[in-house]
Amino acid sequence: MVKAMVTLVRKIFIKAPPEIVFKVLTDFEGMPKIDPGIVDVKIISDKKEGVGVRTHWIAQTPDGGTVKWIEEITEWVPNKKYSFKAITGPMQIAGTHTLVPVEGGTEVTFEESYYHEDVNVEEAGKTMEKLLENAKNAAEKLYSEMKK
Repeated sequence: MVKAMVTLVRKIFIKAPPEIVFKVLTDFEGMPKIDPGIVDVKIISDKKEGVGVRTHWIAQTPDGGTVKWIEEITEWVPNKKYSFKAITGPMQIAGTHTLVPVEGGTEVTFEESYYHEDVNVEEAGKTMEKLLENAKNAAEKLYSEMKK
């Protein structure tokens, strides 16, 4: 099988300030609620936020099995941006969430690169879009509740 690098980029507008959106996107242990296919995430480092945080991920595979890997935060600019990369496991992935304040909310850009055998680009794109849509719903709900 041939390994290839694939980079996908998706954007979404969220009607909530960057600090709310950042909070939702960096709630790693809450990720199974918003990221399709993620079964479990645990922070395994002593550090709970910032560069160097390590998380253990378990995801569902299309054939009904699971895949596990460890990610590490490689960049952390609160309420603006964070980047991560897989440091163990079969999938070599790296990504960045960038948050830009705009009138009425936040524009989020999610860029993710995969270096893996047979990446299904269409499915990966749909998963990214669903994650962003779920993050949008969660952030907007949280923001609405905070304004009450």
